Amino acid sequence: MDSKSISRKGVGVRLPSLAPTAARLRAAELEAIAREVGAVVWPRVRAELRAVCATPAGGRTQVALEHEERAGRLGWCLGVVAAGRGVDLLLARREARGLGWLCAEVARAVDGRLVPGAEELPRIRGGDWTTALLAAWCVLRCARGGAAVRWHAPAGRTSLTFEPPTPSPDLAQRCQRLGDAGGEPRVRCEGARLVLFWS
Repeated sequence: MDSKSISRKGVGVRLPSLAPTAARLRAAELEAIAREVGAVVWPRVRAELRAVCATPAGGRTQVALEHEERAGRLGWCLGVVAAGRGVDLLLARREARGLGWLCAEVARAVDGRLVPGAEELPRIRGGDWTTALLAAWCVLRCARGGAAVRWHAPAGRTSLTFEPPTPSPDLAQRCQRLGDAGGEPRVRCEGARLVLFWS
C-alpha cells in the first residue's frame, strides 16, 4: 500500500485550544483569593459555629433566634469561600447584606476593625458572592497586623475604596492578573489604595 492510499482519518478534526481562556484565568484567580480568605476565616468560624450549634436553646426564644441567625450568617460566609474554590454550597441563596458579613468576619479574624463599621458597608443588589469575596480579600490585605481598615463608598455605591496602612508590592500584580482575566467585579490598585468595582 502506498502513501496515497493510506486513510486520512481524523484530518480536519479541530481540537480545543490548550490556551487558558479568560474564564479559566478568572476562576484560578478567584480560587487563590478564596484560599487566602478561607485560611484566615475558617478556623474562627468553625469554632464559633460549633459553639453556636452546641448551645442548647429550646423553642423559639430570643437566644435561639439569635443563634439561628448567627449560624446562617457564618454558613453563608463559608459558602462564599467554597464557591470561590468551585464548590457550590450557596445554591440559589443570595444575600444583599453578605458583603458586610464576610468583611466583618475577616476583620475579626485578624484582630482588625473596619472604619466605618461593617454594618455601614453597602448592600449588593442580587447578593453576588464574588463581590463579597473580593471585598473580604481587600479587607484581609489592608488589615495585616491588626490595623484599622478605612473604607468609603461614593454616591451610587457601585465601588468601595480600601486604604491599606502600608502598600504591599504584590498587590498591583494580583489586581492586574484579575483585571486581565476580564469580568466583574474587579479590583484595581490606585497608589496604595484598593478599589473594588461592580455593576
